[in-house]
Amino acid sequence: PNKFIRRSFKGEKQRKKMPLSAHQMVCPPFVALSQAEQHQYEEAFHKMAIPGTVHLPAAHLMHLLRIMNVAATDTDVKDVVTQFSVAPAAAAAGGLDSSSSPDQQQQQATDPQQQEKFDFASIVKAYDYLSEKQNKQVEEYMSFFNLLDTEERGYVSLTDMRHVLCNLGDSLTDVEFNHMLYVHNLLHRVTITVYEFVRL
Repeated sequence: PNKFIRRSFKGEKQRKKMPLSAHQMVCPPFVALSQAEQHQYEEAFHKMAIPGTVHLPAAHLMHLLRIMNVAATDTDVKDVVTQFSVAPAAAAAGGLDSSSSPDQQQQQATDPQQQEKFDFASIVKAYDYLSEKQNKQVEEYMSFFNLLDTEERGYVSLTDMRHVLCNLGDSLTDVEFNHMLYVHNLLHRVTITVYEFVRL
């Protein structure tokens, strides 16, 4: 989701104490995307769909969401599959054919046509559902950042952030905090910007 995060956080001094508007969100609602972006995502959907159909197997959902700049977890994907997937043929017919041989049943279970799948309308619903969750998380991160950035400079010291994250609430250990910084190439920095904080 980097390009959308950059859309929201252009420069270290930019502040967002009010709720994000549609054009400032990390993931705007699908209808707020440009026509080019909508077409790009729909084209990616069709390229990843089951050949000869207009359905995407659930196994490819995480990949498509990443293309759509949604940072979904495995739990998010399971939630979306439960809420928005199109019922597979086998489920609609009452399950796998019990008269089939074990090999045939295994083939049915692994057949993309028999798995949970999505048409593009259900993908749009899933996108809007997850993007709303993601935007709320970003607003929470920004509110926390604002509490530390009392002088509204657009950055805070890592010393202050370490103190808060390692000593308050469900705190991190020093090792966990250092690892988090190391993964994002921030271990030897003195300060951290709002954009870099959201990436953590």
